[in-house]
Amino acid sequence: MKLGQLISDIIVELTQLQGAALPPWREDDDFPFPRMIAVDGERTLYVSKKIDNLIDLVSHQIHTSDPDLGRRTGTTELRSIVRRAFGPALAAIDLDRDVSENADITLSSVRGFIKQSINREKLRQEHCFGCTLFSRLSVSDFAVGSVRFERRAEWLRQKLIAGDISLITHRRIEKIWSGRKLRGRKPSFESMGERDILDTIGDCPYVCSVTTDGYSLGLGREKALIAARLVLTSIALLWQTPSKKLDGFNLAYDRTVQSQIAMAFCEKNILTSRNKIHLTVDGDFNREKWDMLIAKSKDYFSIIEEIINYSLSLADVSRKHLMRTLFHALLWFHEGCRDRSPLIAIVKFAATMDALACGKGENDILKLFEVRVGLKGDARVFPDGTTLKSAVAVIYGYGRSRTIHGNNERVGTDWSNMSARAEQLARLCLIRCIEWADKNREVDSPRLMLTT
Repeated sequence: MKLGQLISDIIVELTQLQGAALPPWREDDDFPFPRMIAVDGERTLYVSKKIDNLIDLVSHQIHTSDPDLGRRTGTTELRSIVRRAFGPALAAIDLDRDVSENADITLSSVRGFIKQSINREKLRQEHCFGCTLFSRLSVSDFAVGSVRFERRAEWLRQKLIAGDISLITHRRIEKIWSGRKLRGRKPSFESMGERDILDTIGDCPYVCSVTTDGYSLGLGREKALIAARLVLTSIALLWQTPSKKLDGFNLAYDRTVQSQIAMAFCEKNILTSRNKIHLTVDGDFNREKWDMLIAKSKDYFSIIEEIINYSLSLADVSRKHLMRTLFHALLWFHEGCRDRSPLIAIVKFAATMDALACGKGENDILKLFEVRVGLKGDARVFPDGTTLKSAVAVIYGYGRSRTIHGNNERVGTDWSNMSARAEQLARLCLIRCIEWADKNREVDSPRLMLTT
């Protein structure tokens, strides 16, 4: 159905509601209150479930018919904007006039509201998240493309210099972070901002900031979160077991330290298991080792920066085909490391290797190992003598394919050991492909990773 007809149907339904003695509401409506749309700061317009459903369809059509708008804003966010647009648009028309004429006026008003709400010149935003990174280690501020990590005190100081917060807010937050308890402030926009900063950063020692340009607030936030997670994953990749490191590299937005307590009854005994997860573990790692690691990995992080630029850019970037492949692989690896289910983690680690093999499956994954890693299928890659071909067959065949298709007869067994192996193989593939991308700066074909 065309936009004009959808809006005409909205106007017809609205006209019929004008004679109702009470706000429209039906018993079969899952929304428990009368539906309303704001007209301005004081007035509202009663609508029905049918009108709300028609507004959903209008929003969907506008989103899908405008590719540029579709890339800049998410569907849920656009629906909220379109719904707000209909309030003043419907209130402004004369319902006694011709329906099709009113529909044209309403559509023009809605489009104007959307254009004003998503002003392309004002869509540059800095998204900030509390980040654990290292617990006891204070590292120098660093950035990977648009993703920046700063010690929270330095981040706060920069906000003061930029004029984003007042001196009073700066001093109060510093005192609170140092452990002092302060009296509450009088309600104001400034006090709300102070509370927002404290809630967002929490007790994290670092702040991760990501700048997006051209996206609406909601979609920009999702893009920023993905970019931040992928940079944390790329850092964790520098360790032999990235999942363990990534378990402590957390954005406060995603998760914080959590206690897991389980209880079981057996032969009149209570058996309790207590465990803390998402703890940052530095071990013997220190600032000197970190500085050496960053310096040694400069070329590696330049490719990560290229991947991040691809994920955040609205325009085409150089080597977009290769970056798309590496982006998917890194994203799948991140999800594999985060997943608490060993079998589902295997599905994701297998997807990492499959993405790097350009989706060609088990045989090309083995080919990728031979070309990029120098390991043939008959190479014994684990202490128990398991060959590469055998490991990939279990990881890809049973772990991935049969699990996805619902015919994995081993689904109820313990997959934790195989998950650890899948992580190691996926990590090796991913690092070697990133190294290849660094050495072949002019190449944009991911298929060449399997041949040269």
